[in-house]
Amino acid sequence: MEPTAALIKEALAKIGIEITVQKLPDAQAATMVTERRLPFFSEFATAWLPTPDYVARIFFSGTTRWNASGWNAPEVAKLAEEARFELDQAAFDDKMKKVIDLFVQNVPVALLWQPSHDAVIAKNIEGYTYWFHRGADYRDLKRT
Repeated sequence: MEPTAALIKEALAKIGIEITVQKLPDAQAATMVTERRLPFFSEFATAWLPTPDYVARIFFSGTTRWNASGWNAPEVAKLAEEARFELDQAAFDDKMKKVIDLFVQNVPVALLWQPSHDAVIAKNIEGYTYWFHRGADYRDLKRT
């Protein structure tokens, strides 16, 4: 996250806000995040399951390490848990739209980007599968 921190520092300096970037070893940073001892930090995290209810449950509910903002809106937790097992797509979508509205109203974190996974593959290779966690699975690759 060092390049991100440098860009944020540069942008804030333009509006008169000076910050100090402090690099921490992973274990120390994780402890401080979990204990909510960092007033501002940047971090890369991704959801292992690409569903909005999972993201709401893991990153924006409860007291887990991954809820780094510490945002604990009971309505979000309730909606996300209900949506988890919702079979009706319209009802699921309605619950998640409410979660998104609450997120937008409260802005517990600033989401900067969603990385993508680009793959360059020779024409004679097939079987490439994109995985939501951006990790390639080479088992199905074969030459044609």
